[in-house]
Amino acid sequence: MTENNINRFTHDAFVKKFMSRKEVATEFFAANLPQDILKITDLSSFKQEKSDFIDNTLGHGIVDLLYSVKFNNQTGYVSVLLEHQSTPDKLMTFRIQKYMLRICDAHLKKHPKSKLPVIYPIIFYTGKTKYTAPLSFWELFSEPKLAKQSFTDQIQLLELRSVKDIDLRNRYHSGIMMYLMSKIYQKDILPFLDVLLPILQTISKENFNLVEDMLYYILENAESQKKEEVLSFFEKAVSEEKRGEIMTIANELRAEGLEQGIQQGIQQGMQQSMHVVTKNLLKKGMNESEISSITGLSITEIVMMKNKK
Repeated sequence: MTENNINRFTHDAFVKKFMSRKEVATEFFAANLPQDILKITDLSSFKQEKSDFIDNTLGHGIVDLLYSVKFNNQTGYVSVLLEHQSTPDKLMTFRIQKYMLRICDAHLKKHPKSKLPVIYPIIFYTGKTKYTAPLSFWELFSEPKLAKQSFTDQIQLLELRSVKDIDLRNRYHSGIMMYLMSKIYQKDILPFLDVLLPILQTISKENFNLVEDMLYYILENAESQKKEEVLSFFEKAVSEEKRGEIMTIANELRAEGLEQGIQQGIQQGMQQSMHVVTKNLLKKGMNESEISSITGLSITEIVMMKNKK
């Protein structure tokens, strides 16, 4: 046997070559899958899949063999992870979790309307020493029970619209945040701000930044157009020593609004002037393309003005 032929039959190459044959893979899984898994597995449906689309999630020294299969007539996967390192990787179950998610991601890209597939992993260890790395992902955590609960239980949902009672008296820091978010889309938010009056003075003494955040949040997101009234409310609501800071913020916002209004007015005036110029040029018989290059108006706008004539 030549040296090249010898190199072709390393542990990895030998297993990959054998397991690529359907009769070998089917027999292997029939002998090694747990009985409860076998009961729901269609052994005739095993098909080897390409796994080279997955990056080196498993780390060096690990060869992965991926098979699609039917579990209860639903597409799933079985992965065989060939590990023959002299020292087992203690984080292998962590790597397997990442690997399984990559398979799910690839599956959804091919079948975007399907549910996530079941993936059953097998570690095929061929090392000389006994395998001592954890076989449970949860064993890697300092609090295994809590970790498993966090990963497998339903995720806690805090739906703001379903919160009936927001404790503004005892938990007013987070309470105000939740309260404002629950009322921000009211047509007129001012009546709902009155509830905060007894708290604002306290908060403005403790942490004035929170008051600033509240004010900016309301002004930028509230449906109500009564911005002046909101500013006045905050000026009166905060503690006396912080009233000047609110007035400074209010004046800056008013100046900013005035500047925006001036800029909008200038733009509107320029646009009106261009419309007058366009009408005059149309009367002189100039074509739309030439007028567009002079005025900056689009040909569509010019045609619409021409048709209105």
